[in-house]
Amino acid sequence: MSSSQVLLSDTHFGVRNNSISWLESQKDFVYNQFIPYLKKLPKGDNTVIHLGDVFDSRSSISPMICKETNLMLEEIAKNCERFIIIAGNHDFFSPIEGMDNSTSLEMLPCLWKDNNIDILYKNSMCIKDNIFIPWFDFHNLRTLRTFIQEAPRLRNIFTHTDISHLDEETLSLLKGKNIFTGHIHIPDLQPKKGHYTLGSCFSINYQDANSDRGFYTMKDWDAETLRFHPNTRSLKFYRINDEEVLDFSDHSDQDYIELTIKDSIYERPDIQEAIKNMYSTCHHFTVVIEQQEVEIESISPEAGMYSIVKNACPENLRDKLDIVVEASNQ
Repeated sequence: MSSSQVLLSDTHFGVRNNSISWLESQKDFVYNQFIPYLKKLPKGDNTVIHLGDVFDSRSSISPMICKETNLMLEEIAKNCERFIIIAGNHDFFSPIEGMDNSTSLEMLPCLWKDNNIDILYKNSMCIKDNIFIPWFDFHNLRTLRTFIQEAPRLRNIFTHTDISHLDEETLSLLKGKNIFTGHIHIPDLQPKKGHYTLGSCFSINYQDANSDRGFYTMKDWDAETLRFHPNTRSLKFYRINDEEVLDFSDHSDQDYIELTIKDSIYERPDIQEAIKNMYSTCHHFTVVIEQQEVEIESISPEAGMYSIVKNACPENLRDKLDIVVEASNQ
């Protein structure tokens, strides 16, 4: 019987100072997309893997966020055979070795229950030829090398790290093994190297603009079967430019949209009308007006101030300039 693996990462519950509105957006994804997907999987060997940063803040998680997160995790666990949660750097109180490395995951009631949830923050775990390593151990390269050397037949490593920061010695030990990781929010899949940075399952800020976030699935622990499933429920970030505002409509009223527009077209009536419509349909819409550099070509020293100003004025504003000058001369 084939097995299914479902991977997600960097949920950052409690993001934006424990914002309840952001939590509701995240719950919408978990309850109305992610769990329904799990329910459709054939019954059998189904494993859900969370690749770290369950919570956003190391030191200030509200009781409400903790309670709602626990309920989500328990509901996910009810719909899979095994649920593995790997602690990420945001889940540890201190990122410094030798300091208190307690984790926010220890506050979750589901950690202490007899259930199918494995929360890894002090120890790593192996299943067949797959190893699951929390951030603190992968971050410690000496510990990581020991893991690899003691398990030479490893096929897949699931963890929470920035692969690009690994040194050559460690990379040579990892050669031929697949690394599935969170931590970096922008997905970066490099199958030829066996490096799979899956990114966050939610859009968190404008660095996530115009890019899908979601979760992944694969069959029988085989990286070649990896498939992306975009998050279609949570709020998104968009960056648009200039005349794109005229026909941009693929957004919800809760999405974040930033328009960067040249000052030379900002005052156009059709642009102003489109901006007005955006303000009425999006609660988080901002406009950045881009000042254009104007080259003043071969102005004669004898030219009057009016000629110099008019030559430098954007073409769409020259009629208004003439009105102002005419009024001042009366």
